[in-house]
Amino acid sequence: MKTVMVIGAAGMIGVYLTDELIEKGYKVIAVCHKEKDTNAYKNRGIESYTLDISNNENFKTLPKSGVEVVVLLAGILPAGMNGYFPEKYFQINTIGALNVLEYCRTTGIKQVLYSQSHSDVSGHWQDDIIDAYTPPSINYNNDHTVYIISKIAAAELLENYHQMYGISYALFRLPNIYSYHPNKYYYVDGKEKIVAYRMFIDKAIAGEDIEIWGNPQMKRDGVYVKDLTQMFILAIEREIKRGKYNVSNGTELTLEQQVKDTIEVFSSPEHKSKIIYRPEMKIPDIRYHYDISNAILDLGYKPKYFHIEMLKDIKEEMRKKRFDFLKV
Repeated sequence: MKTVMVIGAAGMIGVYLTDELIEKGYKVIAVCHKEKDTNAYKNRGIESYTLDISNNENFKTLPKSGVEVVVLLAGILPAGMNGYFPEKYFQINTIGALNVLEYCRTTGIKQVLYSQSHSDVSGHWQDDIIDAYTPPSINYNNDHTVYIISKIAAAELLENYHQMYGISYALFRLPNIYSYHPNKYYYVDGKEKIVAYRMFIDKAIAGEDIEIWGNPQMKRDGVYVKDLTQMFILAIEREIKRGKYNVSNGTELTLEQQVKDTIEVFSSPEHKSKIIYRPEMKIPDIRYHYDISNAILDLGYKPKYFHIEMLKDIKEEMRKKRFDFLKV
C-alpha cells in the first residue's frame, strides 16, 4: 500500500480521511499545524509532524523519501479567521501550496490532491448545474474575495507543476461539507458563530423551536465528509494524473427539508422541535448545484450518504466521540 501524507490532518476533513486511509491499509503520515494535535496523533501510534506550510524551512523536518501521495487540506479560510488579515490568505494558501509542491518536486512525490473552495464559481451559483471544469467567476465585493483569489492561484500552481515537473494532481471543489468535529464554530466577518447545521442539531436535541429564515425552499448541494473521503481515496487508487472534480452527492436539499430531517433524527418523540417560519428575515437566496458526472466516470464514485443517512451517521459519531482527542 502507498504512503500518504495528509497535510491538515487535524481539520474537519483531515481527521476522517486519516482514519479511513488507515482502515484501508495505507501508511499515513499526519501533518498538523498545532503541536498538541501532532502529539495527539503520536499518542495513537501514527507518524506525525508539526508544520507551518507558509514557512519553507519547516519542510526540512519532513521525510525526504518514501511518500507517494500528498493530500493538501491545510489552509486558512474566512470561516477560520478571527478578524480580517487578507495577507494571511496568500502567505498560507498560495505560498503554502507552492512550498508543498516544492517539497513534492524535491522528494519525488508523484501525486497531490487539493481541496478548492466552491466560491471560485460563485458567479455561476444560480445556473442550473455547474460543470467541474467551469472557469472561475468570483464575487469581488465581500470578505471572501482575497481568500478565493489565493486559492485560485494555488490551483494554477498545481497545473504549473504538472506541466513542468510531471506531478499528478486531482482538485476537488468543495461546497458545504457536513461532519462531526469537536469544533462547531466558525467566523463571519471576523466574528465567531456556531455552524448552522450544528445549531439545528443542538436545538433538535434540546427540543427547542428552530427558525427558518428567508426562503424555506432555497436549494443547495451538501455532502457528507465520508463521501468526500471516498473521492480522495478513489483518486489515489486510480492514480489520477490530472483531474478536477465537483464534490456533491448529486442531489439538492431545501433548507426546509434539512430542518425537518434534523428534527426527525435528533429530537426525542416526546419533545420534538417545532419549525418557526420567518420569511421576513431576509438572507441571501443562494442556490448552487454541481455536476459530478466526471467523478462517476473517472473515479467510479458512488455517493453513499444522502441527508438522512448523513445525519444518522453524525449522531453515531457524536455518540462514539472518536475525535474528542482534538478538543482544545
